[in-house]
Order: sequence, then C-alpha cells, then structure tokens
Amino acid sequence: MVAIVSCNHSKYCNYYRAHKIKTDCKKSSLLVESYCEGDLRDRCHRVLYREGLQKDPPDELSPNGYLIGSHKKIRAEDFRKHKRYKVKDSICLIQEINSPKTFSAGIVDVSDGGVCLRFDTDLKEVDVDFESNRFQVISHSQGDSPLIIAKEIVKMVWRKGNIVGCSFADPCPAN
Repeated sequence: MVAIVSCNHSKYCNYYRAHKIKTDCKKSSLLVESYCEGDLRDRCHRVLYREGLQKDPPDELSPNGYLIGSHKKIRAEDFRKHKRYKVKDSICLIQEINSPKTFSAGIVDVSDGGVCLRFDTDLKEVDVDFESNRFQVISHSQGDSPLIIAKEIVKMVWRKGNIVGCSFADPCPAN
C-alpha cells in the first residue's frame, strides 16, 4: 500500500477536506490527485490565494483556479495584496543564492510585496529550478520604478511563459 502525501495546507483546506474521499465526481478526484496529492501542489490557486491575500480562499475556489459550478477562472495574478506599479525600461541582475550563476531580466512591474520579471531568453536555457530556489536581486536600473529592489531576496510564485511573478522573501526559508 502506498502512503498518500498531501499538501502542507491540507489541514485547513476546505476543498481538500470536502473532496479527499474518492467520490463519483471524476473532476474532484482528479483535482485532489493532481494538486493536493500530486505534482501540481505548488500551483494550487487556493494556496496562492491564501499567500497573496493573507486570508482563506472562498470554498468554491478549486485548486485549478476555477469557481465550482461556473466556468469562471480566478487568475493567480489577481491575488495581489499590494498595489502594482508598471515599470518601463528597467532591468535587473539576479543571482542564485549559494551560487555564482547570474542572469538578467526585465522588470515588468513592482510592488511592496514582490516583482514581476520578463526573461528574454528561454527559461530552460537559464537552467534554474525557479519553484524551489530563492534568488537575490544584485542590482537593477531604476528606469521609472518607484521602488528600489536591490539586495532583495525573491522567490517565484507564478510563471506564465517567460514572465515570472516573484514575492520578496526572507533570506533563509523557514523550516
């Protein structure tokens, strides 16, 4: 018998508690297997909602971002706690923590909570596992950015193509 490992947030997740027992609803079973107990748990919209807005997600929000009973999807980018400022003509140099590897990215927008970056190269070429690593912003050109983000530690929250949304993070991850 294989032990099922669920998401760290499953203890207080109303969706998981309601749907963890395999039901006749194939959609719910697939979402639980894929997001709550599977490889997509770092992309769960319920977790992103909780982390972004610092409050419980609505009960009808499923892990894939769709509201149960409708075809309406809530985008992860909408879970922003801070006002975002669009930035033009600004780039930054990012370094992997505990590594000499650096790479550059354009700054799309910035807030008190994080930064959205655009990579002009294919992210596969960067050879970085964004989901598990933290990075330091070594420097950046000010451009029209209202905030200074140099020396900040960032971690990826979402990714869409070559656009990466990052939140500012503590230097050392909590255990």
